[in-house]
This record gives sequence, structure tokens and C-alpha cells, in this order.
Amino acid sequence: MASPVEEQNLSELNVEELMAEEKKRKSALTFHAFLIGLAVGIAVYSTVKHGLGLFTFFPLLYIVFGNRASNKLRSVRAELKSRNL
Repeated sequence: MASPVEEQNLSELNVEELMAEEKKRKSALTFHAFLIGLAVGIAVYSTVKHGLGLFTFFPLLYIVFGNRASNKLRSVRAELKSRNL
């Protein structure tokens, strides 16, 4: 969930700034999804070739960042929805 400070900042933005913020956060979410996919692929390959190791659990770190990016995008979309956009 977004922090109250972030919610306040989003409510202070005008429509154009909110749209730009949505675009920025959407691209960040896409980037994190790509990183998660890449890390999962490396983890599967590493596990098949060398057994369990560090890279087997490495994608879990990226999932945390991807979840944060998703929550931030969700908060921007909620603000746009509250303004009926």
C-alpha cells in the first residue's frame, strides 16, 4: 500500500502530471517484470545445470521490487479513477 505522504503528493499533481507518472510507473513495472523473468530463467538454468544454489533463490529479491512497482502504479491509477479519468 502507498504511504500517506505519497498519496498526498499524488493528490497534489495535475492531470498531465498524473498521466506522465502513470506512464513512468508502468514502464518501471515492465522493466521489473522483465528482470523477474530473466532471473527466473537464470535460476531454472542454474538449478538444472548445477543443482540448488544462490541463483535458485535470487528471483525472490526481484519479486519484492516488482511488487512495490505494482503498488505504486495501482495508487496512481486509483488517483486517476477518483478524478473520473
